[in-house]
Amino acid sequence: TLCLPYCMETNDFSLVLTKMHDPRQYAQAIEDHVRQLAKEDGEKVVCLGMHTFVAGTPARVLALSEALGRLKAVPGVRFASAAQVQQAICK
Repeated sequence: TLCLPYCMETNDFSLVLTKMHDPRQYAQAIEDHVRQLAKEDGEKVVCLGMHTFVAGTPARVLALSEALGRLKAVPGVRFASAAQVQQAICK
């Protein structure tokens, strides 16, 4: 069994619906969170809690895709599914 962190700081529900972040603020919060952790020593897992009815809306997708595109270029940042994380841990 694999238990992944479910961080409310990167969850679209809490950032958009509770803290009222606009699309750019939401994308920037995720990007800032990941960039900061990438600067720190050691490996980390960041779960991005996204719901189709929040982050997946047309008004939010553009800013989110741009931020994720920039994060792909950050040294040490990888995107992986839960199964891929489990495989990496079990090696």
